[in-house]
Amino acid sequence: MNINNENDIRFFVFIITFIIVALWEIFIPRRKLHFSKLTRWYGNLSIILFNSLIQSLISQLMVVGVAVYCIENKIGLFNNLNTKYYLLFFNRFNSYTGSCYLYPACPFL
Repeated sequence: MNINNENDIRFFVFIITFIIVALWEIFIPRRKLHFSKLTRWYGNLSIILFNSLIQSLISQLMVVGVAVYCIENKIGLFNNLNTKYYLLFFNRFNSYTGSCYLYPACPFL
């Protein structure tokens, strides 16, 4: 799988699943509806959108929080090296970009 198509594949699977469930609900309802289907679908899709936005924001904030915690508590390889700050920045940057380039080839990283 090409990593550039991952979002397209996720969106396609979501749309197909949504269509299957919508058709299932139309043709084989489980109970009498108290609200219209449009109202329910609008609410459900709003929850999906809200959850996606919150998840993307929280995951980015968690990464920053873990990095700050590691720096404050001297956890990790680069925090325990006694070298100049600019060399540490250079090493961190290179290790991060290297892991980004290696991830498609080695997904276990």
